Amino acid sequence: MVAACAERGTLDFAAPDGSATRHTIWVANYRADLPASSKTAPPRPESVSFEAIDVSIPPTHEVGQIEWPDGTPDASKHFVSLGERQYPSRDGFTRSIAQADGSGRNETLLFVHGYNTRHSEAVYQLAQLVHDFEVPTPPVLFSWPSAGVTAGNV
Repeated sequence: MVAACAERGTLDFAAPDGSATRHTIWVANYRADLPASSKTAPPRPESVSFEAIDVSIPPTHEVGQIEWPDGTPDASKHFVSLGERQYPSRDGFTRSIAQADGSGRNETLLFVHGYNTRHSEAVYQLAQLVHDFEVPTPPVLFSWPSAGVTAGNV
């Protein structure tokens, strides 16, 4: 896998590290794709898309932090994405979440990010919360169209 220097606030993909911890974050995504450097609010899509993103947490992780890459992403030192899966329907998405619920509680943690948060930051924030608090239920992120700034544009 080839990776270049990445801007903070992007989902950086890297090869897995055997000592890292993996968490799956399910995402109901209601935002259009725009480059990470965009400062304008993305247009609203016609419908919600569904995906799951596997996030790797490094063995050197400090509670309360997100270890962002400063250069080439490395799963032994940084939060990285290991892969993602798209679900063509809500039914497949919810079935996947139900199958992953090993808690026996039939519960889900729903996280809705704030105004000043990019999609990628929200994915890593939720992974960090799930990891640090040892959340036993499947985590679901609702990602909506914020531009990563409170005012929506600069």
